[in-house]
Amino acid sequence: MEWSYLCALVLGLCCVAPVVWGQANTSACSPGWYGIQCPSPCYPNQNCLLNTCDRTTGSCLACNAGYAGSSCTECVEGFSKNNTTTCSPCSAFCSTGGCDKVSGNCNDGECVAGRWGSKCENKCAPNCATGTCDTTAGKCFDGTTQIKDQAGLRDRWIEHFSDLLNRPSTVDPAALSQIP
Repeated sequence: MEWSYLCALVLGLCCVAPVVWGQANTSACSPGWYGIQCPSPCYPNQNCLLNTCDRTTGSCLACNAGYAGSSCTECVEGFSKNNTTTCSPCSAFCSTGGCDKVSGNCNDGECVAGRWGSKCENKCAPNCATGTCDTTAGKCFDGTTQIKDQAGLRDRWIEHFSDLLNRPSTVDPAALSQIP
């Protein structure tokens, strides 16, 4: 008689390997399942890489990118839950590249030059003389005051739009050629 048939008859289970009476059988669990008689899915949070886990404990064998821990529910350095349940990369505008793993706020409130806000999500006003500002309030913070004369404002706006309009394109040229 085939073992799987015997398991089904006696235990009411679908077994892949022989059951040794009196011992837990976890070696026969299909990928994605664990425990005695394989009743539990590997952490249903979907962060275990390829949904694989230790067949006895349920601990993830590896985590998807951005996740860490035995259940892959923690964020790795450089990622944050941003007050949600999903790990996302920290803002590219955090000067250290790191952020708080829960809030997503940049470590030490440090932003790259020209940005401000808790996640460095705001751009400094174009009328800041050097384009830099206080990272907390966004006020020009470069040792000078805001440009107030019309010629100075015009020159700063020209510099700002020149930078903005002359950035390299992020659009695929092949996609552009398909526009009717």
